[in-house]
Amino acid sequence: EVLEPIEREFGSVDATGEFPLIPQDAEVIVEFPRLRLRYHSKPESRQISRPFSTDAEAIPSIPLSDREVMAARELVQGRHFNEARNLFETVLAKEPWNREVLLGLADLEYRRGRYAEGLNFADQVLRLDAYDSKGNFIAGNLYRALGQTIDAREAFGWSARSVAFRSVSYVQLAELALVGGDYLEAGRYARLAKDYDRNSLSANRLLAVLARLGGDVAEWDRILSSILELDPLHHFAEAELYLADVSTGENVVEGLRSEYPEQELLELAIDYVELGQRDDAIALLELGETGLRHPMLRVWRAYLAEDPGALGGGVNPDFVFPYRPESIPILEWAVASDSHWSWAYLLGLNLWARDRVPEAAELFIGLDQMPDYGPF
Repeated sequence: EVLEPIEREFGSVDATGEFPLIPQDAEVIVEFPRLRLRYHSKPESRQISRPFSTDAEAIPSIPLSDREVMAARELVQGRHFNEARNLFETVLAKEPWNREVLLGLADLEYRRGRYAEGLNFADQVLRLDAYDSKGNFIAGNLYRALGQTIDAREAFGWSARSVAFRSVSYVQLAELALVGGDYLEAGRYARLAKDYDRNSLSANRLLAVLARLGGDVAEWDRILSSILELDPLHHFAEAELYLADVSTGENVVEGLRSEYPEQELLELAIDYVELGQRDDAIALLELGETGLRHPMLRVWRAYLAEDPGALGGGVNPDFVFPYRPESIPILEWAVASDSHWSWAYLLGLNLWARDRVPEAAELFIGLDQMPDYGPF
């Protein structure tokens, strides 16, 4: 059956029986209320009035250091981390106690995987104001990365006093409690996190793990259902089903349908490591070793299982993409545990991507002529 063409009437017919032409400068509005669609021929009708550029006359009155800090923050948002760090350091040389600069550098050092150096900057902020919420949150993450659990808990306790950092701070405290084996405290903090962000996936994931460990099948099933309501494609739910012997490893691997399924699986494994569930992480990585055969899955599993023998013979570094700060200590362990050049090469790539060029260059130079590999 051929449908009749849609007739659109924009006005009444004139004396000749024809629809009048719409003038070019006419204001035309087309609405489809049920689809909640609205077209307006004049785009300026939907423009907001707030300014988006700095008034040129205001620039001379803004101190140079403030302008440089604002420019550095913009560079961070654009992921130009090296340029941002150089600009922050320029201001720091003139103003050693500039709060925004210290916070910016602490954050950048965290991204670079240089946690001790980042903590030096965060500590300076806390010397200015021990209750600084952002300073405490950044310091808490740096303390945690360095394994200083007591300091991390204290810092997150202060950052949780700010609404801006409350839910994420409670999640961090819940994870620290779970890693320490205090399930009651972990559950309490996770529920507090949900009080201020009811859709927190991080809090829900932690509560699901707690329910599985505690054998509360009904609660576990309820939480997984709520996670899938928020994100129907979330791979954590399938991983939990596998770890609880309700589903198969094949279902986990087959569900990873993105361009980089090995990265999705590694992300899942790292999530379980951060929750203190090393055996669960190893179980997931072993799935990847058989189904995906990716070098980063192999080195992470070897590290977590304390099995340096699994590194023997090295790996083919084609399209590996080792660019995670969490992988730096794992690759450092691999370099120390096995003499194959591929581990040092992957570590160098990671350091290079983390804006740690001198360290990467030292590794590459040290490899000399060992790699029989064109891209090197």
